[in-house]
Amino acid sequence: ESKMEMMSKIGNLTCVLTQMEFLTADGDINMDAFSYETLKEVIGDTKAGSDEEFVQALATGYEDCNEVSRSWPQSTLDRHPLMKAYGRQKIFLKCMFKMEEKMCYKWQMYMGMKFFHGLDTGSVDLGLPGNKYDTAMMAGIIMYERAPKEMQFIDDFFWSRDGM
Repeated sequence: ESKMEMMSKIGNLTCVLTQMEFLTADGDINMDAFSYETLKEVIGDTKAGSDEEFVQALATGYEDCNEVSRSWPQSTLDRHPLMKAYGRQKIFLKCMFKMEEKMCYKWQMYMGMKFFHGLDTGSVDLGLPGNKYDTAMMAGIIMYERAPKEMQFIDDFFWSRDGM
């Protein structure tokens, strides 16, 4: 019974992912849904989506996730029937969710640097590698590491996932 229940869940999930256009009718990742052009249409009216560099970084992240899922060794996927059938899709989607969370965090760091510190890492060369989002994140880490312990405690209270 649990096998039938799991197959029903997987069937429903693939149906939903196909309706969302994340998957093609053949069950493959629909990279057209994650292209720069599609992203501009979908998120172009948002604050982050109006920033070309953010949209391009997101599109590149989706391409990277697709490459990771495609290059994953088939022999490791073959060890489990569900992974054999849907492993590449699962790898892509897990990577996608992590990448989106990371990009949103970087965007918030960038905006926070501008708002709270008057520092636009897209306009000022801090000598740090990466785009303005990478630079904002690294600058935030450096500022945190150099802050007094009391300030780090307050920062942890508001921004840490661990809680207290």
